[in-house]
Amino acid sequence: MKRAAERIIGPKGGAWDVFIGLEVHAQIQLRSKLFSRSQAAAPSKDDEPNSRVSLFDASFPGTLPVLNASAVDQAVKAALALGCTVHRRSVFERKHYFYSDLPHGYQITQQWHPIATGGSLPLIFDPAGPTKAKAGGAAKVRSADELQGDGNDLGLHVPAIGITRIQLEVDSGKSLHDRKGKGAERSLVDLNRAGTALMEIVFEPEIRSAAEAGAALRSLQLFLRRVGACDGNMEDGSMRCDLNVSVRPGGTEGLGERVEVKNMNSVRHLMTAAAAEAVRQARQLEMGEGPIERETRGFDVSKGETIHLRRKEGSVDYRFFPEPDLPPIVVTDEHVEALRATLPELPEATMARLSAEYGLAEHLSRLIVCAAGGASDYYEDLVNGTGRERGHAAGEGSGPYRREPKVAANWLSNNLFGLLKAQLGSGDSDEGGLERRFPAERLGGLLDLLSEGTVSSQTAKNVLREMALEDHSSTAMEIVEAKDLKQITDQAEIESLCRGIVQDPRHAKQLASYRSGKTNLSKFFMGQAFKATRGRVDGKVVETCVMKLLQQPEPSAANP
Repeated sequence: MKRAAERIIGPKGGAWDVFIGLEVHAQIQLRSKLFSRSQAAAPSKDDEPNSRVSLFDASFPGTLPVLNASAVDQAVKAALALGCTVHRRSVFERKHYFYSDLPHGYQITQQWHPIATGGSLPLIFDPAGPTKAKAGGAAKVRSADELQGDGNDLGLHVPAIGITRIQLEVDSGKSLHDRKGKGAERSLVDLNRAGTALMEIVFEPEIRSAAEAGAALRSLQLFLRRVGACDGNMEDGSMRCDLNVSVRPGGTEGLGERVEVKNMNSVRHLMTAAAAEAVRQARQLEMGEGPIERETRGFDVSKGETIHLRRKEGSVDYRFFPEPDLPPIVVTDEHVEALRATLPELPEATMARLSAEYGLAEHLSRLIVCAAGGASDYYEDLVNGTGRERGHAAGEGSGPYRREPKVAANWLSNNLFGLLKAQLGSGDSDEGGLERRFPAERLGGLLDLLSEGTVSSQTAKNVLREMALEDHSSTAMEIVEAKDLKQITDQAEIESLCRGIVQDPRHAKQLASYRSGKTNLSKFFMGQAFKATRGRVDGKVVETCVMKLLQQPEPSAANP
């Protein structure tokens, strides 16, 4: 898979190249915080404010940080999965700034000596997928194919985004602004999140479109979930993303002045903000409204526009210096290799194996690997028989498999994913979420009924819908038996039903029209037959039977 860069077409027709960098803050999945024994903040909004705060988190004098070693291990695993260089020695620093929800007056981070650098993120998600960003204004987003034929003049780049660094740091608390109470407005501080372990993953400005930015963030979520480093749920705040966007005249060298867009809380908002900011910059430059200034902007969801927050007059002096209360992190070669040995199969390898082992087309393998909730493990359980209903004989399947791999993949991707999309919430995005929501044995039992001919394809779809949306406990066989949905296979019964449809006096007009040459009316009779049988007859069998009856000569009045 390769992707062409996109260009912004300004209001006067000029072409502008787009460059996007991401800074992702991912909360590390841990029981306790980075430097204290307080419980890590839960994603639940029901937590009492300031109920997960230690004396260190609140910056009481005399308290000292104690490093959570598991956070280092998780960061190293994430770095290894992304092909980064893990540094055997890294250092914590203090980044000084003042804000109400930062009780220490500084953040402990790794700006100058991070735990890992380099590496790249493969774009497992296809940037040309169905999710599109929209941006208003007097400019258009066009692909390289539209501008330069096949896009080769712009250069087709490898679908992997370079990583600058991965650093460990602590999260801040939350400021809550109370505007509903009587009297003066007030701001409250909740320190539950303060001290939570973060990985900041900084990407090179190599992303060339809003769609590619969305694909990169989704791919990062997939990698971090696979290694268990972060649940990646943006709606819960456990992953947040800032954008750096710049444009330059098409075909020129160098990068334009970058503008930061803060705190994207969904992939869709990220894509819309990236497109909107690129359009804004191209329009400003082309209309002669002045140069692009380095600034920080927010995103107005209701308008789909970026908004000015503050200017960056120069580099801010955060007065970085080494954290005096923490020694350097030293990671040995042996420990790195031990952690490498614990890595699960990574998404790229899983996608290649599904295609090679099960004969799946690349788009099917990609769809299964990219689906939330551990869909690739779910798929293999389904194919290999783990999902067989107890006491029910499964179909013979194909080769060594319990169920035909391509049939299982199509039912999973074309039917179950769509039905469960609204139900798979943030709590089901981990590797076992799909199995918890809809056990593989339930879908496996339905596919067995289909392969045996017990139910028709249409009946199977109807039963799956009921299982997914209404009846969350019954097996497929129980629903089929309770509603008398077993497929009619007796040929004489099928022919009798179809004959009744064709010869029904209520259909005499349609029959006469068919025999006078309007052969497309055959679909009418087939539809009536399906309706009469409630979809319990195989479609091809119905079609053959109806066509045979329609093509029989009309009986004469003398010889009925």
